[in-house]
Amino acid sequence: MQELQVVSLIPKDLPSVLSLEADVMTSLERPDQLRRNTPFMWNQCLGSPHYAVGVKIGNALAAVAVLYVPQEGDGEDLSHLLGGIYENNVPSANYKICMVHPQYRGRGWQCMLGQMLEAEAMQRGIRLLCSTVSPHNEASIRNLEKIGYCYHSTLSKYGFTRHLYFKMLS
Repeated sequence: MQELQVVSLIPKDLPSVLSLEADVMTSLERPDQLRRNTPFMWNQCLGSPHYAVGVKIGNALAAVAVLYVPQEGDGEDLSHLLGGIYENNVPSANYKICMVHPQYRGRGWQCMLGQMLEAEAMQRGIRLLCSTVSPHNEASIRNLEKIGYCYHSTLSKYGFTRHLYFKMLS
């Protein structure tokens, strides 16, 4: 049996992330269940100030999750969509994405990686996490709710209908 490793990912891991994304996208029942990111966006996600963590089986990347720290004017800040919940003085970030290779689903990795992102966010002083998920991605909805995210609203984002979730960190 090959060794399972949880590792921080960096820009040199881009080819592995793109390969994983391709495998995940081809396995989806509906193309709107997950937004495909550009290589440019993935490269950003793999570098500072963002944080990407993955699960490797041997040398193969089997899962990835990203904490995206929006920068002024990049259009990625989801917290302003929360209306009355959002306060300008609360540091926020996005639980941008979590992908698990179809071969390894059902092992609790999405929840584990989400909790690792939360721990990293708290170390950085981030107190609010936001995430969007397709209404057709029942597994991701269940996992977000399982780790304490609250549904806020349904909106159009990235050209798809998405549910907006948030979690205040303590």
